[in-house]
Amino acid sequence: MNSVARSVRTLACYWGGHRSVIKSKKQQNRLLPLIYSSLFVFAGLSACTSQRPVPVNRYYHLPAPAKPAEKRKAVLKALVINRPEAYGIYNERAILYTSKSRPREVNRYHYHLWARVPALLVQESFITYFRESGLAGKVFSSDQTNHADGVININLLRFEQVVTDHGSRALVRVEISYRRGSQERTRTYEAQTPAPNQSIYAVTTALGSSLDKILHRFVKDNF
Repeated sequence: MNSVARSVRTLACYWGGHRSVIKSKKQQNRLLPLIYSSLFVFAGLSACTSQRPVPVNRYYHLPAPAKPAEKRKAVLKALVINRPEAYGIYNERAILYTSKSRPREVNRYHYHLWARVPALLVQESFITYFRESGLAGKVFSSDQTNHADGVININLLRFEQVVTDHGSRALVRVEISYRRGSQERTRTYEAQTPAPNQSIYAVTTALGSSLDKILHRFVKDNF
């Protein structure tokens, strides 16, 4: 029993044991409001001390993209990777999940957030990969000069955990438009990766692996 509860019991026992000593009914009536208000204060303090700790927000980055197998000869002088488009709940920082039983219902985890909106994390992964691959002499996050000979535009369609009966997997689906000179190709890519466990950290790692698969497929298709 905590100290507040002990104080309430002591006060109640004191009043019960000494009520007979206070002979005057007028004295008793004067003391009753004080006794009851004290009991309410002690009870309120007891409730406050028993509250659960406030949950702490946790923030996550994507893992660094897998390094290219080898550095290749540059095929572009300058490549621009614009900020991906994302709409609705996919343009927020909450980590999302769906379930196998209700695949059209998208939910968010409380207290588990991306460090930045997913669109920026995806753009960062693409920029890092292309800078390390050597496929472009320079890689920019926006076309500031209008002289880039390659431009990538991404539409983020799905970016979430899918909870199943036997675990979960990380689902990423993007639409990528790649313009080189006067030619432009648009294709939708999707990848899923099983998460090793149900922790949010494992899910964010698996989402990074799904994005890696898409990156490698996109490079194979276009470079």
